[in-house]
Amino acid sequence: MTPAYRFLNLSFALTLKLSVLTALAVWATPTFSQDELPAEPRSVQLVSVPLPIDHATAQGVTLTLNRLLESAPPVARADQRPLVILKFETERGATGTGSNLSACLELARLLTSPAATSRLQTVTFIPPLLERWRNPNQPNAGVMLTGHAVLVAIAAEDLVIASGGAIGNANADEPRADPLTIDIYRNIAEARLTLPPPLVLAMVDPGRSLYAVQTNQGEMLLDQEQLQAKEKAGEVVQSETLNTPGESARFTASQLDRFSANVTVVEDVQQLAVRYAINPTQLQATRETQREWLAVQLNLPDYIDRRDVDFGMRAIENAILKDPAINLVIVNSQARAGDTAACLRFATYLADFDPEKVRVAVFVPKQSAGPAATIALAADHLLLPPEALLGGPYERPLAADELVQLGPELERIAVAAGRDPALFAAMLDPALNVSRWRHQVTGQIRMLTEKQKQALPDADQWNEIAPVDCSAGLNGKQLELEGIARALVNSEAELNSFYQLQSPPLVLTPTKVDQVVQRVSRFLASPLVAAWLLFGAMFLISTEMSTPGVGVPGVLGTLCLILFFWSQYLGGNADWLEILLFVAGVIFILMELFLVPGTMVLGISGLLMVVLSIVLATQTFLIPRNSRELAQLPVSLGIACAAFGGTLVGLFLLRKFLPNAPFFKRLMLEPPAAASPFDDPKPAGDEFAVRVGERGVAISRLIPSGKARIGRKYVDVITDGLIVDPKTEIEVIEVAGNRVLVRPIK
Repeated sequence: MTPAYRFLNLSFALTLKLSVLTALAVWATPTFSQDELPAEPRSVQLVSVPLPIDHATAQGVTLTLNRLLESAPPVARADQRPLVILKFETERGATGTGSNLSACLELARLLTSPAATSRLQTVTFIPPLLERWRNPNQPNAGVMLTGHAVLVAIAAEDLVIASGGAIGNANADEPRADPLTIDIYRNIAEARLTLPPPLVLAMVDPGRSLYAVQTNQGEMLLDQEQLQAKEKAGEVVQSETLNTPGESARFTASQLDRFSANVTVVEDVQQLAVRYAINPTQLQATRETQREWLAVQLNLPDYIDRRDVDFGMRAIENAILKDPAINLVIVNSQARAGDTAACLRFATYLADFDPEKVRVAVFVPKQSAGPAATIALAADHLLLPPEALLGGPYERPLAADELVQLGPELERIAVAAGRDPALFAAMLDPALNVSRWRHQVTGQIRMLTEKQKQALPDADQWNEIAPVDCSAGLNGKQLELEGIARALVNSEAELNSFYQLQSPPLVLTPTKVDQVVQRVSRFLASPLVAAWLLFGAMFLISTEMSTPGVGVPGVLGTLCLILFFWSQYLGGNADWLEILLFVAGVIFILMELFLVPGTMVLGISGLLMVVLSIVLATQTFLIPRNSRELAQLPVSLGIACAAFGGTLVGLFLLRKFLPNAPFFKRLMLEPPAAASPFDDPKPAGDEFAVRVGERGVAISRLIPSGKARIGRKYVDVITDGLIVDPKTEIEVIEVAGNRVLVRPIK
């Protein structure tokens, strides 16, 4: 043992043993019955201790205890001190294995400090297992607190443990007993005396034996050497072996109660309340007081679409960027439905938050189903009233093939949120068969489908407990029992109290610009306005194509198309696929008209692509599956018909009325007079035939078809896509029946 080590060990021991002097001055806390409750309610603080204990947990609990120490006034009697109950979260089978020694030592030193001893009455509470988490083969068995979390448990003044529970195997995470670790446990045990030091040392030192010995002076806890010495002296009346060398000791609740007056065995939380003469309602919900919370709140509408998700993500990011001290995001989800892609994107965004920096909580006041329910499950904390529902039937349940496609994304969200993927899938498909399974060795409980269970590497070690019926949704009480809900709260006021917020959270509301953008986009995305946008776009674009060079109709038509797709994109209907389909369809149609006319393949393909893009841009489905989608399909087809109606009307007006308009009259070619050679019938005979290589002059504008004079003949000609002005010399390059293909000479 090095001098540095001895100095560290000695200084640590002296520091801890200083608190013994203060502890001797503290009176024993009296036990009350229900009829002996004091007139004024006692100050009680219930502090949750998640397991295993890491540095983040220790930091949070330390912050809470220091804040309580600062606010606790000096008292004349020990029973007037504020009561602080450190509740280990063992209800769902957590044992404490994996706890960090230095983090646990930090908490233990604070609990045994003179300040904590004189100003606070600290109690560690190991609650009973929830009914659904108990082993059916051992229905009365409780949880055993193991690992270095034991160090925190013995550092409080009192230990309250549920019947059937146990404590032991403190060195579960270490291959051998370390002398420094043993000294730490010895010093804490001697400083607090919550449990007898021999009992504590047997938990951490596998090489130590322990016996309960009846002597002339009473019952003692002795090791092997001490027992032999007593036997030689003839002082042993009876001995009982509590632990043999080779394994760390484990002591049941009844044994702990037998050997320590500071241990209380209870059946439930009600008995804990009676033990310390407090109101049981003060222990109904664990308060999140491990941090000084600074919160923002986002309220979601009844239906969540892309606009809501974009605003929510942007608002949260801006709020955190503006104030880095924000560490709690509360989402008030009143949504009973939503766009699947938008909801999963928002769920992924929330699940990716680092809970040590920013905690995400979702409050569901009534019900959240379908894709909107995945947002609630993606949060770190789910809070809701007892009667509120999560999941259940909704308007458009996903088909089996859609659920399979979303499987990888749901699994990623579930892993990030620390939940089972089957739970997310059951929100999207309420008819999914989900069961609760228990691992034979570890006792871990998971929600899995039969297929997911078979995919596990140790599938043969999982036993089915019972099916979980998600068809009608899960209410708040069920979610709390399953360990899915963090707590049951009935209102936003209780939510703020749960997190002990010093001020109400900042509600994230859209700015004036956001409000204007949302109103305009919703107005433009309405069926009637969308139909008129497409009608005007196609009318104006057809006008530009009939009278090229004007520019104004083309610009206005393109603007109408941009507004149409922009509004549908923000509404969650259109995406890049629809936009690319429309652009590609228009390109194919132009190629059919100008590059390879007469093939019809490009024209028909482009027409179908344009129709499909418009239909998909106005709905979120391809094939209707329910009454709502069937009702939406005629609207989408009607908007597509409005686009082609605009094209036909534009062409009709151009030919019928626009040639007589003062402005357009100067831009369009007037029909020839009656005496024009155009109206004369073409004489029959070989002298009027057109041959390849002949030259002539364009009479009208060729765009790409029009009239030309070749020799003494006036014929209909077409170019290979070029636009040719009147009076331009041309040459015949191909003759096929009535089709005369020409090109300009220069």
